[in-house]
Amino acid sequence: QDQVCDFDKNCAKGEDEDSCGTCTFESDTCGFSNSKDDTFDWHRNSLGDVKFYSSMPADHTIPAADDTVLRYPSPASTSNFVRTKSNAPSLSELTVCLWAQSNDKDSKGYMFSYATSDSNSNEIVISALNNVNTAIKGKFQQTQLALNDGGWHHICLVWTSGSGKLVVYADGTEAKTFTDTSSGGSISSGGTIVLGQDQDKVGGGFQASQAYTGKLYGIYLWKRAL
Repeated sequence: QDQVCDFDKNCAKGEDEDSCGTCTFESDTCGFSNSKDDTFDWHRNSLGDVKFYSSMPADHTIPAADDTVLRYPSPASTSNFVRTKSNAPSLSELTVCLWAQSNDKDSKGYMFSYATSDSNSNEIVISALNNVNTAIKGKFQQTQLALNDGGWHHICLVWTSGSGKLVVYADGTEAKTFTDTSSGGSISSGGTIVLGQDQDKVGGGFQASQAYTGKLYGIYLWKRAL
């Protein structure tokens, strides 16, 4: 009973994922509401044309066609990036999540880069789908995860300063845990986020060898460890 409607087809013909409720969240929140007792809210969004569900055993939503995917074409170029000034506060814990798709077998490109000054340009990093590389406050950690197979993959970093614990999730599974990542540190407020490139200085210092090629979607930064 506990395997019914859990997004995994456990029965031979997938019967456990059939008839999993009539509400699809397409027009409303299915009777759910946000609590006033927490510090974050859930928002209903469409999946758009991101076909990541082709690699999932089951998906209980109906895709729409009005979402946006960031595309970074080949060959790698210093011209392909998204840059925005963040209003994030000082962070002593955080969660960063994104969807990525690439078949670049030599992929060393930077998907997510957060810099607060020229001397603190690797405050938060997610890079290299051929061996997912992460950084918190300049402390780099290699996960040994190869996700550059051309499929959509979901990557999350969850970091807590007090313990120095950094957990990397891949496709919903805890893939790697590091216990020595910038313990006691904090990330300064008001940094610059760049998607698709590494920042050797705030908002710039780009190199073609560090450019991402592929697609990105659904990038989120939370100010807490979820």
